[in-house]
Amino acid sequence: MGLDIIVATRNRKQKLLNLLDSLEGQTRGDFRVIVADDASDDGTREALEGRKRKSWDTTYLRQRKLGPAAARNMAIRNSDGKQILFLNDDIVAERKLVEEHLKFQRLNPGACSLGWIKPTGQTKAGWLIEVGPHFDPEAIPYDLGNLPCFYFITANILVERQAVTAAGLFDETFHEPYGEDIELGCRLQKEGLRIAFNRNAVVHHDHPLDAGGFARQQYMRGVGFAKFILKHPEVKYMPGFDIENNSRNVLRETARAVESLYGIRMHPGFFRLLLLGDIAMTLIKTHLDRAMKSQRKDQLELYTLQKLVWMYYLSKGYKDAMKSAGHEEPEPE
Repeated sequence: MGLDIIVATRNRKQKLLNLLDSLEGQTRGDFRVIVADDASDDGTREALEGRKRKSWDTTYLRQRKLGPAAARNMAIRNSDGKQILFLNDDIVAERKLVEEHLKFQRLNPGACSLGWIKPTGQTKAGWLIEVGPHFDPEAIPYDLGNLPCFYFITANILVERQAVTAAGLFDETFHEPYGEDIELGCRLQKEGLRIAFNRNAVVHHDHPLDAGGFARQQYMRGVGFAKFILKHPEVKYMPGFDIENNSRNVLRETARAVESLYGIRMHPGFFRLLLLGDIAMTLIKTHLDRAMKSQRKDQLELYTLQKLVWMYYLSKGYKDAMKSAGHEEPEPE
């Protein structure tokens, strides 16, 4: 068979149905969809069984809660496609998504096709920052035909199944949806696979969060980054996250945020005390939620607050995971 679309999911029944509906209108319909369910308890199975519009074959697989890495591996082991298109369960595909991915890979042998992930709805309105440069191709500071491994993003990427199996599949020690895709991407690149950006293969991502949800997301992303770095210590930088100087950067950015928002200049070292707990961030998150609900939004204020929450919790998750693994980071000066 030519193409299998693999979607890992957990408790996102309606978003998954929206994705499947968007795949009904594809200009290329010669594919199968494999839904890998990570122990959903929201009626996902029943909803899929009740779908009447089925222009393509669907395979439903279910596992006990082991995380998206294990769910995708379950799907890969049940795939017979030459190519695999990984999609998130909370995106909506444009009509030519499949056609554009397959066309791109034909023209770029030896590369996987990273599609464009466009934020929509509440996310597009700035609620909250989309922190991946793949959301804005103009901001990618690399050769778009040969991107670093941290651009292997399973929200929208086409890859040869043989390459994934040869690399050993996803690392199932990643139990949360952060870091497991780029870790596989790193191994694929070591095997010679290129990651190339395909601006014509477009999906729309609507994943609204409040400040608390955004903070939790960034904390888990930091945990995933730590696991990744322990496996690939040669990597010293990821977009928005300087591995070697993350704590120092948080102190510096906190000082800058306070100065830009309130006109108060303080030495970054002052905020070291604040980083010992989440009290300051609780206040910042309250301020951020209030600012987002305001009818007159100050974009500079919103961006500054969001960036501060992002950096703080990303760093906190990274430090906590490193400490748990016995690799505690020295305190910044």
